[in-house]
Amino acid sequence: RSPSTLTGRMIFFLVWFGSMLWSAAYTAQLTTVLTTEAKVNSISGTSDLKGLFVGMPESTAIEEWGLNRGLISSPLPNSIAGIQAVLDGKETAYLDVTPTLR
Repeated sequence: RSPSTLTGRMIFFLVWFGSMLWSAAYTAQLTTVLTTEAKVNSISGTSDLKGLFVGMPESTAIEEWGLNRGLISSPLPNSIAGIQAVLDGKETAYLDVTPTLR
């Protein structure tokens, strides 16, 4: 039987609506947990790049700066080539004078 009084119907609706919200939130959280990967090997600074191949614009101050800090430089002609090298897995990271992604 369904509730016949107004108060009973309001309580039933609130319980039903709360259950729907909880179910939606639970499903969203479960989907997030199951479909995202944890970043285990993230880079937090240039100290994490020592000994790795890092693309840098050739013959620039940033290349000299990186070499002075023990980074292994792979000279690249421009930012596009640097980003492509990272995407292709040829470089671990790409350093440039200006932010590449804004």
